[in-house]
Amino acid sequence: MHGHFPGDEAATELIWMALKNITADWSRSAREWTEAMNQFAIAYGDRFTTRLG
Repeated sequence: MHGHFPGDEAATELIWMALKNITADWSRSAREWTEAMNQFAIAYGDRFTTRLG
């Protein structure tokens, strides 16, 4: 059975863009976001940090 996305990368990109759109209008970020970003960078390395640019 074929899913809605042609591959995992397409699904990941959609989630990334949705999160980016959601956070674009935030006037201030959560206090824990810096800590969370550090943990994501450790867990996912370049897959996470290259998307931040």
